[in-house]
Amino acid sequence: MYGIWEIVRDQGYFYEDGERISFDEPIGDEYCEFSEDGSGNFLGINCDWNLSGNRLAISVYGETMIFTVTSLTAAELIIEVSGRYGDGEYYKKFTMRKVD
Repeated sequence: MYGIWEIVRDQGYFYEDGERISFDEPIGDEYCEFSEDGSGNFLGINCDWNLSGNRLAISVYGETMIFTVTSLTAAELIIEVSGRYGDGEYYKKFTMRKVD
């Protein structure tokens, strides 16, 4: 888990004005870094992180996002998050490859 990961795919959906909007986009040049001391960088923003089982908590600006780690190998990391906001729900899946 430690190291630098490049986000290579961003998938999911959200609702806007009652309509479900899906997306599946290749990404590049966006990174997440997870240091051994629990500090890191999530999409260019300093963060704290903690992994417990398959639960990845990333704290940014006092807010904590809880992701589910669905795959973790030496070369690939896949995390997912979902929830509700307003009258809708959202789902987001990041696929990352290890770069360092």
